[in-house]
This record gives sequence, C-alpha cells and structure tokens, in this order.
Amino acid sequence: GGDLCEDVDGFGGVEIGQFVELVLDPVERVIRHDGLDVYRIGFARLGSIVWCGVVHATIIAASHDRNGALFPIRDDNPTRHRPVLTVLVIATCTAIFFGLQPRDQIDGAAFLYENAAISCEILGFEPLTIDEITTGRCGEGSDVAFPSKSIVASVFASIFLHANLVHLGTNMWSLWIFGNNIEDRLRGFRFARFYLGTGVVATLAFVVMNPSATVPLIGASGAIAGVMGAYLIMFPHASVTAIVPPFFFFPFRVPAVIFLAIWFAAQFLISDATGSVAWEAHVGGFLAGVVYALIRGRSRRR
Repeated sequence: GGDLCEDVDGFGGVEIGQFVELVLDPVERVIRHDGLDVYRIGFARLGSIVWCGVVHATIIAASHDRNGALFPIRDDNPTRHRPVLTVLVIATCTAIFFGLQPRDQIDGAAFLYENAAISCEILGFEPLTIDEITTGRCGEGSDVAFPSKSIVASVFASIFLHANLVHLGTNMWSLWIFGNNIEDRLRGFRFARFYLGTGVVATLAFVVMNPSATVPLIGASGAIAGVMGAYLIMFPHASVTAIVPPFFFFPFRVPAVIFLAIWFAAQFLISDATGSVAWEAHVGGFLAGVVYALIRGRSRRR
C-alpha cells in the first residue's frame, strides 16, 4: 500500500522562481544524452544536492500536495534479461484499474472498502462495520458492511489497487525504471516473492503506526519503495535522470544513492503535511528492501 483514499488540500503558494534558483545552484554543465538535455550533477556538489533535496521536501510539506515530487525519468542501468514479471505487474495493475475498479465515486469507494487493506480490520481480523465506515472510528457498531471480505486477501489486493490515473501512472513508471533491474538480479520466483513481501511489510508498517485507521490503504508504492530500497544497495552508483515537477522540468542526472536518499528523507518531511500519502508504508517498504538486499548480498559472499 502507499496511498490513503482521501482528498488533499491545494497548493501552498511557493515561489517557483525561488525554487528554480535554488535547484540550479548545483548544476555543473549541460550535456546531450539520447536527444534529451540533461544537467549532470557531480559528487563534488553533494552538499548542494542534499540541500536542494531538503528544500524540495520542505516545499512538498508546505504545499500539502504530491506536486513537487522528485520524479525519475530514466536510469542508465541496462538489464540482461527481459523484465517479464515487472511488465506483468504493470499490466495487472492497469487491467484492474480500468477493468474492475468502478469509475463512479460512490461505487469506487465501496469497491475499495470491500477489497483493500484497512488497519482496523487487520488488527481486529474482521471487516469494518457500517458505523466504523460512516464515523471513521474503529470499534463502533456491530453490523458488518462486507461480511464476505477476506482480511488476508485484502493485504495483497491493496498492492494492485490505485486511486486514480495519476496514482497508477506514477507508480507504474517508477516500477518500470527500478523494478526491471531488481528482477534482472533476483530473477523469477525470488523477485515475485520479494515484491509481494515488501508490499506486505509496507502495509503492516502503516498498520502499526495507524492502528485505528478506517480508511482503505491502496497503491503499489509500498512494494515499489521496497524495490527502490533494494536498488539503493544493489546499484548505488547507477545514474538516475530526474525532474521536480512542477518547479524544475530540466532533467538532471544524479547517482542512484543520492536520488534514493533524498526520496527517503522526503517521506519524513511530508509526514505531517498531507493526509493522503501513507509515508509509513513507503518507509517500511523501503527499509524492507534495504534489509533484504543486505542479507542477500552477505549470503552470496559466503
């Protein structure tokens, strides 16, 4: 899981020019790469890069929105095998979003309550009551809203559900960029087990931090955060090209270790700014991916 099925406030009135000026500071030079203007950022400017990351995350917090997110465009990390499972996950999430999830707001909300993971349900191991849904308070009422709901299945189902097209698109794009390399390294069943496992850990991390939440937790971003955590350990020196929409659309290139460190730090800075991003799931999934990659690397050296 990665997002909560809630609305968020609008933008916070940040001066775009001021942010661009700050971000442009660490830029070394412009190069041409595969028809794309890329600003290369070297290790010598690490302090400036980290500072820009802090500024970027603070702006996200001030805006109360997911706009301003550090967004990857590509990575320079070729694979040896076809990312079959990564493509399958993307196709599955897309098919579920367009083929199963209702477009109507009321029916869509009912679908998520019936199928997605919810903290109150997981800890109580029984579906929400009608009163719990309407009041938002865990422990209210006795009339179950969806008696046939499987709590265990909902934990896995949430990994494949998304709130809207932007949510789906950004998650699947990030999975494509980072997931193909992790699948290439793990291969087959190990990658599938890793992806689902980090997704479950991400959901449980949110549950621990929000035990009484009655809002559906949806999205692949917890599992994708796990992929990113593993990427940090397995490919720290790979080059990632990114932008910071809507403030900075000039693509700039940084080592994966810097990109992912900034992304991870930003989760804590946005934790109090928005009620729609389940940052706890992102952190839990990311750390799960890091731990898995470290353990696997150690076992392979023995």
